Amino acid sequence: DVLYKDFDINKLTTTTYFKLVVYNKNGEVSEDIALLFNVERITTNSFNQLGPKIFEDKIIYYDNRTGNFDIYMYDLSKGEERQITTNLGNQTLHSIYKDKIVWEDNRNGNFDIYMYDFSTGEERQITTDVSDQTKPEIYGNNIIWLDGRDAIFSEIYLYDLETNEEIRITNDNDNDNYIINYFISIYGNNIFWIKRDTNGISNVYIYDLENNEETALTNDLTILKYSLSSYKNKLVWRDIEYIDYKFGEEIVYYYNLSNGNKKEIANKISRYNYQIYENKIIWLKHNDIYIYDLRTDEESLMSIRSDYYYYSPIDIYKNKIVGQAKNCSGFWSCHEDFDIYLYRISNESDCEDNSCNDNLFCTIYSCLDGICLNNQRNVDDGIQCTIDICNEEKDRISNKPDDSLCQPDKYCDLLLGCVPKISENCQISGDEDINGLADCEDPLCNEGEFCSI
Repeated sequence: DVLYKDFDINKLTTTTYFKLVVYNKNGEVSEDIALLFNVERITTNSFNQLGPKIFEDKIIYYDNRTGNFDIYMYDLSKGEERQITTNLGNQTLHSIYKDKIVWEDNRNGNFDIYMYDFSTGEERQITTDVSDQTKPEIYGNNIIWLDGRDAIFSEIYLYDLETNEEIRITNDNDNDNYIINYFISIYGNNIFWIKRDTNGISNVYIYDLENNEETALTNDLTILKYSLSSYKNKLVWRDIEYIDYKFGEEIVYYYNLSNGNKKEIANKISRYNYQIYENKIIWLKHNDIYIYDLRTDEESLMSIRSDYYYYSPIDIYKNKIVGQAKNCSGFWSCHEDFDIYLYRISNESDCEDNSCNDNLFCTIYSCLDGICLNNQRNVDDGIQCTIDICNEEKDRISNKPDDSLCQPDKYCDLLLGCVPKISENCQISGDEDINGLADCEDPLCNEGEFCSI
């Protein structure tokens, strides 16, 4: 049981703090899982703000205040809202990773995938096929989506922003197999999704982009699956028994890719819209937000409810949770528009259990007084004529010589920097030159790699 003080959520125009106290079966306070958090109302516009997603200090959502749905971003560090799209079509169902947002957009009469880059301020159309491309997800330079160009039911496609190459990932419906792919997710080099076969039974699949291999992670014969979410090597989804055309018990599963273990973490009561981040799983139950701690196997109420109902989707990043809610006198009597709310778990150090480490090759993780720092890796080799780049996809640093950075009579050596080009006195034959040195021993004849014969 959870005790909390009722309040008027309409007054949440500034940050309000609460302490959530969790009691065990003996009526004792369970201090190890008690949470101190605050809730903040992000939007106050009278129209609908829907579909919140969060990454770092950016919350994105879509909003119909202009008569159609546009993408908006709220910057927590600046306390400012910004409209991203202004097209008359509808821009909805989106995803964010670092400085890039992707969404589905019907400005052309069908749904296409578009992207906005905060670092350049540019909008870019990713797909142009006349069929629908929907439900995009982004991680790194890879964008995935569901695509209806090849069959009745959607296949999964990928677009590589580095190579500008579009790749078809699944090939399930070339022979009209009526296989449905849905609930797609991507993390690192892995794509996850749920695939439903012609008998209506679904299983979880993974596609390894590095090895171009598709593998089934589950092999259930009587189960339907929903609400897949992934983070690093962790997965969470919901199972529903489906026997003789009847729905049975609902079970939430957590799957660890590193050891192949599948663990039941909740059952019986309906939970939906799961999201996972490090050791935390959040979900909706009875239209409230709950948080599940994988370390303690405890479920706790996160949202404070006062005739307010939370609906899908919800999202989590580090100690921040975002959700959309509206005022309701009853479940079927909701008259207010949706607003976006932010919850912060305040008593958790950003560095707890290494949870804020982004695990990216190009950043160096450190923790200073409970504050997580992910600083850019130093790629400077000290040579002024090399182009120094950190390649996140290949996990390596590249220092490429560029002769144009040297004077016309010099070339770029990886070790020495700008050095004079081959002397006219050098002979290709390998004979001694006028200084009595063999060509390969004369530093003016050595271009920094191999000697010619």
